[in-house]
Amino acid sequence: MKVRSAFGPVLARIDLDGEASHSAALILDGVNEALNVDQLRDVEYSVGCTLFSNRDVPQFAIGPVTFEPRLQWLERRVQENHISPVSSRRIVRTWDGRQPRPRKSSIDSAREQDVLRVVGGCPYVCSISTTALAPEFGREKAMVAARLALAAISLAWEDPSDALRGLNLAYDGLSHRQRVLTFGEELYLAGFRHSRLPHGPYIPLDEWSKLLSAFSNSFSCVGEVLEHVLSATGNGPRPRIVESLALALWWFHEGCRSESPMFSVVQFAACLDALSGGKKEAGILKLVRARLGIAESKVINKDGTTVKQLVSRIYGEGRSRTVHGTNKKLAHDWSTAAFNAQQLARACLIACLEQTGSDKSIKEPVMLQG
Repeated sequence: MKVRSAFGPVLARIDLDGEASHSAALILDGVNEALNVDQLRDVEYSVGCTLFSNRDVPQFAIGPVTFEPRLQWLERRVQENHISPVSSRRIVRTWDGRQPRPRKSSIDSAREQDVLRVVGGCPYVCSISTTALAPEFGREKAMVAARLALAAISLAWEDPSDALRGLNLAYDGLSHRQRVLTFGEELYLAGFRHSRLPHGPYIPLDEWSKLLSAFSNSFSCVGEVLEHVLSATGNGPRPRIVESLALALWWFHEGCRSESPMFSVVQFAACLDALSGGKKEAGILKLVRARLGIAESKVINKDGTTVKQLVSRIYGEGRSRTVHGTNKKLAHDWSTAAFNAQQLARACLIACLEQTGSDKSIKEPVMLQG
């Protein structure tokens, strides 16, 4: 909205009969001045994060997204003069379950309350570094990057959807109980389910160190992807492959978060389609053969389902017919298909991230199919 409104006064001053190149330069200068483009600075956004159930995992980063235990984050903020020592002591006291004494209203006390509201009871803080982005747009892109980083972390578990139930940003809402009343001949108490888990999986430090090492190429590639997502220009050494991976990871995240198994199938199929460069079923099959070493005729389920049949079920019956409004199996239980689609998407996504992270010559999605 601000960008659109910046054009009006500038266009009003332009001589429409003048030289086009000269007018274009004047418009660019005027819009940049109105938007204070040169004053856009580096900004770091921070939000509470549940991450792991144990609170002793030290700081680590995936590109521009950093995860820290909240005490470590707070100490860093004090050292950088963003939070005062007085506020820091009071924040720690609150986190320890002790009530600090009332404080007079001030800018410092307001910032203290902001920290408590944003981090809340989360044991970790997720911080996202951005450069030269407008405030609202920067915050929006930062939250996307944080979600994609969580999706990348979830790949380390065999069931990423289950892991992501506990890998949550406070910004998106934390665990709450979902309740429903069921009526039959009498009133039945239906109980409740958690919308999300209050914390992520437990992982011993030595096991986490091994995972960081095993996924080093993948996380390095995701870091490049996140840098591109947060870029103000979209420029980079290999934008095509990075954009495809960004969309694939985004679709994967949405598939894991979806409340509907049928729509999870659609989103995991879209993930596979993005990885194959939009080459549909044939491209996905080529990708599976190249990256996973599995022929399309290979039987992969106890019921005799082959790779080709699974991809057809996921992409044809699941994705295409649902998107085009011709899916006649709305009453069908899609949970098994969703799980199979997730497993295939996870395997392909990990393989593609690993290969792209280790081979800097890969610049096009089609290069992952050979």
